[in-house]
Amino acid sequence: MPRNFLAPYRFEVVGGSGQNFLNFLQNNKGNYHLNAQDQTTLILNSVNIQGNRAWGYLQYGRYGAKSPVVDVTTQQITKTIEPNESPLYDYFYLVEYNSRTNSGYILLQRIGNIGVRTAFSDALRSWGLNVRIEPVILGLRELLSKPIMEIRIKIPKKPRDVDSRLEKLEIENEEESYVEVSIKCRRNRFLQLVDSMKQAILNYDLSNIGHIYDENEEINIVVKVGKSQRTINITKGRVRTWVEVENVGNIKYKAEQLLEEIKKDIGGD
Repeated sequence: MPRNFLAPYRFEVVGGSGQNFLNFLQNNKGNYHLNAQDQTTLILNSVNIQGNRAWGYLQYGRYGAKSPVVDVTTQQITKTIEPNESPLYDYFYLVEYNSRTNSGYILLQRIGNIGVRTAFSDALRSWGLNVRIEPVILGLRELLSKPIMEIRIKIPKKPRDVDSRLEKLEIENEEESYVEVSIKCRRNRFLQLVDSMKQAILNYDLSNIGHIYDENEEINIVVKVGKSQRTINITKGRVRTWVEVENVGNIKYKAEQLLEEIKKDIGGD
């Protein structure tokens, strides 16, 4: 099972539309958005409103490839997903909205390496509301002082020297492949970053971090916080933080806790 995370963001309705964001969500419940270029689809599946908060699920998936489906018990192929069909996965969201500033916070679920921030933002725009959604950096200095459990480096395209070693695999969907390097310590031990690297991250001076193969590579630093984990993500000059959710059945409660932590850390009302 892929790990689940909550990604915190600030949002602001831009363009002077004057629309109440929670009412807009309610009015667009069930709406569908298709991105033909990225071959993705998103549905605003449910909207629950209480006071200045809304929560529910987005359904998100990709299409474009013919994919057989196997029964893992019998090992038999039971059906085939056609290129024009998209499996949909539920992604939880929680919004707190300030109608005076037409802005607020939004927490979005990530499943493994897949998030829905860009797709959701595009969907809102296609439905008539331009919303700027920016990552919230939560307690970055404190996180970098925690034990580092793992560092993952995702390289968007296979480097030439790696690619030449993989020729025997004869991978057909070359455009969808990437290389991911994972660095872990032995049991009960932890990794350490040099001070210059930590300072570069804290100052958002990402040009000093450098890259292994590709300037577009994605770096994930997984740190231990109590019994859970948090991920510092560095992608294309941006730093983000994610919070792991061990029990997705309890994701709303976890999101509410994280929202209060964000407001306390930032000093929101």
